[in-house]
Amino acid sequence: MPEQPRSSATTDGRVARWAGQRCRRRAEIVDAAIAAIGAHGPGVSIDQIAGQAGIARPRLYRHFDDVEDLRRAVARRAGRELFDAVTPVLSNPVGTPWSLIECSVEMFVTWLDGNADLYRYVKRRTGSSKSEAEDVVTDIRGKLARWIGRILADFFVVFELDTRTADSVAFGLVGLVESATNRWVSEPAELTRDEFVAAVARCVWGVIEHTLQGGGVRLAPHESLPPLPLNEPNGVNGM
Repeated sequence: MPEQPRSSATTDGRVARWAGQRCRRRAEIVDAAIAAIGAHGPGVSIDQIAGQAGIARPRLYRHFDDVEDLRRAVARRAGRELFDAVTPVLSNPVGTPWSLIECSVEMFVTWLDGNADLYRYVKRRTGSSKSEAEDVVTDIRGKLARWIGRILADFFVVFELDTRTADSVAFGLVGLVESATNRWVSEPAELTRDEFVAAVARCVWGVIEHTLQGGGVRLAPHESLPPLPLNEPNGVNGM
């Protein structure tokens, strides 16, 4: 009896299951890569990652196009984790300027200090293939800065300031915090984490205070922030 053709529903179901299995396996290998980075440092080799995943190196390429594809996946995971660390503070910008700034800086510093090798791996590896790889670190900084820029712009509207400066201020602040934290993680210079967070928070507040005063606004660091208008929730899509 001739074989009956498979229905499209059956075929689609198998394709969907395979896609789901591939996504899960990719995620497991990214987990293994992050564990290998923790064990061997940012100079981890692809063989060490494959060994951590419990597979032979050639099998790893069944799930990733090449080494850069794996590196980008690790970088995207790092970016999501960083956003998850900062989101609880920035998604609800209430309280005083100082509490908001200090908590945001502390969350960033805590994540970067606890994931220093992972972040160094991301910075060291991504973008080495210029044909296709994007600079994921720049992308992480850019998305975080644009998010903060939208929050600043909302407050600038309340204070009747020129919102066009919000984006530039936000990018400058993110660069300041990241570069200072990278330096402190490598060379703490006898500063405790609390001392470092306070020092960086003061720098951030200084920039914001100067910007506000330039528009004739006086706001004390421990003064309650005004409520923001009801807009679409601030957020950053898809790392």
